[in-house]
Amino acid sequence: MAFQNWDDHDRSNRYTTRLNAQSYLESCDPYAILFTIGDNDTFPLWYMQEVEGIRRDLKLVNTSLFATDWYIDQMKRATYEAPPIPSQLTHDKYKTGTLDVAYYVPHPQFKDTVMSIGNFMRWIESENLVTYYIDDDTKLKTYPTRKLRIPVDKAAVLKSGIVAQKDADKIVAYIDITIDGQALTKNRILMLDILANFGWKQAIYFTGGANADEEYLWLKDYLQLDGMSYKLVPIKTANENRNMLNMGRIDSEKMYANIQKLDWRNINDGTIYLDEQTKRNAISMRNNLLRLAETFIYEENFEKAEEILDLSLEKMPIEDFGHYSISLGYVDLYYAVGNKEKARKNAELLIELFTEKLHWYSTFDERYNNIIVDEIENILYMYKIGVLDSVENADPDITYNESLQVDFMNTMKLFEHLMAEE
Repeated sequence: MAFQNWDDHDRSNRYTTRLNAQSYLESCDPYAILFTIGDNDTFPLWYMQEVEGIRRDLKLVNTSLFATDWYIDQMKRATYEAPPIPSQLTHDKYKTGTLDVAYYVPHPQFKDTVMSIGNFMRWIESENLVTYYIDDDTKLKTYPTRKLRIPVDKAAVLKSGIVAQKDADKIVAYIDITIDGQALTKNRILMLDILANFGWKQAIYFTGGANADEEYLWLKDYLQLDGMSYKLVPIKTANENRNMLNMGRIDSEKMYANIQKLDWRNINDGTIYLDEQTKRNAISMRNNLLRLAETFIYEENFEKAEEILDLSLEKMPIEDFGHYSISLGYVDLYYAVGNKEKARKNAELLIELFTEKLHWYSTFDERYNNIIVDEIENILYMYKIGVLDSVENADPDITYNESLQVDFMNTMKLFEHLMAEE
């Protein structure tokens, strides 16, 4: 078993996890706070700091552990070059059995008003009975409103470099958020504690490992993608109708500079085993590089846009990593930068990969039709809408377009029996 399966399980000389961790760390400004979520976006970052000594100026805050008093105590101490977290809550306020959860109980005084985050934290740490729900032997901490306002110190924002001087006119005077309407757990309260006390003197980042609004402190409208991590910036970028793959704004020059710091090592040499988890972990990297290229195109910096497109394909070849639905973007983007040859090359590569998969599915016995039909339809959709339509819209060569359409129709014939059943 070891001999036959070794090539599928050999992890030696593979540095993709290190690259992923480095990309999170190198996305961050000096002395920033980086909120991480689960094991996958925390443990590799700890390794990089503890073992390799990379970006020890950053304070990593795991939001899961942030619900325990011992971990909060650790975060309140300096580590390597990273200063303690800014916080006003003392140990007695959050020790085990204290402030484990606060419940939303509307208070008439705050109806239809917005409370400053400073006053909110004073309410949270107050021992005044009005800040509790009391019933017989029950005494529960409450919060009186869901509407919070975070004031913005524009001078501090620019001095700390959270926002570049060129974007100074985009800085808002304050940020309003709407927090959960049922309860806040200890980790969220401590995250809000940091938000109330950081004074825009250091950057705050999120790894983006989850989609829940609370993981971003209900600040999705105020994010900037600086590489792999999202920075809190006082510039509004509406998140409505967006998903995890296109949140936030991009400062193209800043993100470009951060990408240059990455050590790709042997990710593309064809000798390491790329398992499914490794391929999934690279999705964000490919997606974010495509977003950076799109931003350069919008800014009419076609040279850098093409450079980033080339880099992403050199390091993460589509035929090795997959990512087909995201990789459809290469066709449009290469046409947008004016490189028809590269656009066609990627269109033809995707068509080749799709055709191989479709030919394989065509060999399945009919009894498996119900299992494979959705995947077949998905591949055909990417083939037709994602590739052929993109080429037709951008490439004026009628003969070239017709040849691609003929190949598609011939491939469709493999599944006439399925279409007949429908």
